Amino acid sequence: MSHEPHDGAIDEELPLLMPNDQVASTALVNFVIPPEWDEGSAARFDELSEKEALGSATSEEIEELDGLSVLRRRAIVPRTGQEVMREHEQGRCHSC
Repeated sequence: MSHEPHDGAIDEELPLLMPNDQVASTALVNFVIPPEWDEGSAARFDELSEKEALGSATSEEIEELDGLSVLRRRAIVPRTGQEVMREHEQGRCHSC
């Protein structure tokens, strides 16, 4: 079975234990680690923002910039409870 890991994901084969610590089989488990706003993401945001402003950003870079914009907004200017509720009601809240 083929799979594509997500960005920031960790693939790990974990044994499934039966009673008396007998190993029954192994299963592939995919852990997605949410990105954090840090110096690296801030530098990448600046780089992509400049490319977008100059009109030289690819569609993939614009998509990455959109993701970084959301991450930046959440880290630097946290949403109010009212904003979270409004997004949830509109079906746009990805962290609810």
